[in-house]
Amino acid sequence: MQNQGRVEKHVTSKAELDDLRAVIQRNLDDASIEELLDRCRRKRNDLSYDSLGVVSEADVIELEKRAAAFFADVEAWITAKHPTLA
Repeated sequence: MQNQGRVEKHVTSKAELDDLRAVIQRNLDDASIEELLDRCRRKRNDLSYDSLGVVSEADVIELEKRAAAFFADVEAWITAKHPTLA
C-alpha cells in the first residue's frame, strides 16, 4: 500500500491470520494425504509385480480411515462453496 510514495502500515486482522492458518493447515493435510496415497500406490505396484503380503491389514485400515475423512472434507467443501451441487 502506497500513499504518495510511502508505504503505509498494515495491521493484520484476526480474520486474515485465521485464514492464513487454515491455508497452512490445509496444505499440511494435503501433503499428508498425498504422501499416504503415494505410499499406497508404490505398495500396489510392489504387490502387482513382486510378491504377496506387501500390504498389511494396518495399511488397509489406515487408508480406509483417511479416505473416508478425505471424502467427508470434500463433501463439506462442496456443501460450503457450491451448495447447489450438494
